[in-house]
Amino acid sequence: MYATSADWSFDKLPSNFGDKNSEFTDELRGLGALNFYWVQTSNSSGRSITIWPDQATAQAALYRIREGASADTGMKIASVCEGNVIGSM
Repeated sequence: MYATSADWSFDKLPSNFGDKNSEFTDELRGLGALNFYWVQTSNSSGRSITIWPDQATAQAALYRIREGASADTGMKIASVCEGNVIGSM
């Protein structure tokens, strides 16, 4: 498995984020994601964590997902990281 993560910044969490999240997670599944987590880390930031079956699947979907989410919500990516999942519980 492969994990990707992005730290997002925003002036205010979009009021329709819950609605977009449903459409967004459907799109993620369609692109091959296994799991998606959204963690609100402050009033103006959050972290997305997506688990993929492999790096190739993640790389094929990342640009579309990150650019689309930014355009749809007005949030901006502050930083990203990714790598192989080597353990879980």
